[in-house]
This record gives sequence, structure tokens and C-alpha cells, in this order.
Amino acid sequence: MKEYNKLVLIGNGFDLAHGLKTSYKDFLDWYMCDSFQQFCNNNSHEDSLIEIKNKYAGMSTPFTQQPITFEEVLGLISRNNYQSLTYKSNFFKRLLDLYRENNWVDIERYYFSLLKAHFSNPNLQDKNTVVSNLNNDFNFLIDKLSQYINTINKLYLVQPNSR
Repeated sequence: MKEYNKLVLIGNGFDLAHGLKTSYKDFLDWYMCDSFQQFCNNNSHEDSLIEIKNKYAGMSTPFTQQPITFEEVLGLISRNNYQSLTYKSNFFKRLLDLYRENNWVDIERYYFSLLKAHFSNPNLQDKNTVVSNLNNDFNFLIDKLSQYINTINKLYLVQPNSR
């Protein structure tokens, strides 16, 4: 009879316990720092969630050190009179605010709570548009999260030796 080794994972945190940067905070840091890096390289960055740009045409400000957290990105932009950050998504802005308020955020839980609130609100005008916008923001985050996980896999996972 063959003997098999089995690994059973129960609950969340296995990845974090092994030092992988896979929390939502790590993802939010990566997304905002990547967006800021694109801004630095191109003098602007715009996607479905945010827009970072120079307030004056032709203006660029070299940054000597790249931020490593979303809080640092927000701080750099807010202290600089020549750049601006515009939130195109209230959903995303609120995610960042929730993290700063609670030192923790659960993207799916917040998404589903908003979705439920929108559907149960009888006074909400144009419910379809509001829900569609929320779904678009969430889908964009899913795509970005997938990119982030691929980045993490490349950085941290050991590739097996070719034999």
C-alpha cells in the first residue's frame, strides 16, 4: 500500500505565516506604488480608480526615493504643490480610508456590504448604474490583484530544479 503525504490548510494566514506579502495591505501598497512609479515615468497615471497628474503642463518633479506604502504615496502627493491625486472610484477611496481607520481591510466584505446596501435601498436612484460602477471597480481590482499575485509568485516561489 502506498503512503501519501497530505497537507491540509484550514483557515487563512498560511501564506502570511510563511512571510509572503499577500495581505490586502500589501496589495494596496503595491498598487499605489506601481501607479506612482508610472506617474513618475510618464508624468501622469490614470486608470479606473485613480488619476495622478501634474497640476501644470510640462511640470515634472523628480522624486529621489520611491515610496513603499500607499500612505507614503498619499503623503508625497499631498505635500507637493505640483501634483494631484483624484479618486475616480469612491469604492477604492473608501477602501484606503477603511485601512487607515482600522489598520485592516477586507475588500470582498466591503464590496458585498455595499452591494447589499445598494440593492436594499428603495430610495437609490439609478440603481443599475450605481451597481454597474461598483462591479466595474471591483473587477478592476480583481485584475490588479491577479497581477500582484503573479508578481508575488515570481518573487517568492522557488522554481523546481529542472532534471
